[in-house]
Amino acid sequence: MTDSNPSSIDFPSPPLQAFPISAVDVIVEEGPHSLWEAHRADIEAQWALEKQANHHLFDGPILLQETITQRDDRLLTTARMTRFSTLLWWRRQQDRAKIRLLFGAAIPVSTDGSAILIRMAAHTANAGRICFAAGSLDPSDVVDGYCDVMGSMNRELREETGLDVSKARGLGQLSAAYSNGRCIVFRAVYLPWSDAEILDRVTVHMNNETLSEIDAVYAVKSDSWSSLANSMDDLTRVAVQSVFSGR
Repeated sequence: MTDSNPSSIDFPSPPLQAFPISAVDVIVEEGPHSLWEAHRADIEAQWALEKQANHHLFDGPILLQETITQRDDRLLTTARMTRFSTLLWWRRQQDRAKIRLLFGAAIPVSTDGSAILIRMAAHTANAGRICFAAGSLDPSDVVDGYCDVMGSMNRELREETGLDVSKARGLGQLSAAYSNGRCIVFRAVYLPWSDAEILDRVTVHMNNETLSEIDAVYAVKSDSWSSLANSMDDLTRVAVQSVFSGR
């Protein structure tokens, strides 16, 4: 069983700085998550408030990290299943020294050299946030006791935007960055379409959804993305900078 209080972060790389990796290995352990075991009553009470404020929220199963380390150019983690309510409760905590949330993002890049960002819809838990298509790791990403982070990245991109990594003409360097208890694993996905073609594809997909998770899409260049920076979180900004620097 995972120690309920392992060391906070075992990363030689500094926070809020993208660093290259070759792979991320997520071992899915059996049993309840340590946060759920320690704080179940508080989590359930907070969830009641969250649900009252936004009835669209769904308390589905997700994976949260128990441990995460960087070994050479690999990330090694253990994770356990819990509920989305655990994540929402954890996000409100002041003490987030331990990395609990690892997620992946496939970052679309057009033939015009623009990165494609989206804005989360008002009914989501991240309403108004400008980011890349990404989401929590969930049971559909687990195969034989391991979580397929690359598959999760591709799935989230397809579900939220309709774009497909399999159509890419090339892939960028796999990279990671961490901050405030979160770790993003990301790479550029070079698609064979212009800004206009990608924006049209995503808009059609968005409008065909019964309840789309996104309500806007943007094509930004290295000299224009800063106008949206205030609506991004710190890891999105790091990932944008990394993509435009060619890393």
